[in-house]
Amino acid sequence: IYLPTEFRIVTFIMSWESLKKEATSLFKQSKFSQAAEVYRKVLDCPDLPANEAAKIHTNLALIAVKLGKKGEVRAHAERAIEKDNAWWKGYTFRAWGLLMGGSLKKAGEALIGGVVACRGLPEVEASL
Repeated sequence: IYLPTEFRIVTFIMSWESLKKEATSLFKQSKFSQAAEVYRKVLDCPDLPANEAAKIHTNLALIAVKLGKKGEVRAHAERAIEKDNAWWKGYTFRAWGLLMGGSLKKAGEALIGGVVACRGLPEVEASL
């Protein structure tokens, strides 16, 4: 069956977006391993924009934190920064991974490096 190019592109974009929604739903249900599996499928989508890939990698880094996998935290943080060096969460997870590894000084340096790379601090709400 022949499909016009426009139809195939829209269908594919919806595919990675629907996979991302599925993974997020699994995460919210605390099904972290299953969510990670679906997030990895999102990364396999060839038309996934780099900024979205960075977000997926930071989602995977958060899952790794929850599962206590410090090596994966750092690996996903580095991939997020490679995909979008202005995505502040990549630097946050780089620091978190370093902190999990016992390196407070390097974690602080990673956060400072993130502030410099992102040209300032992000606007986020903090709750105590």
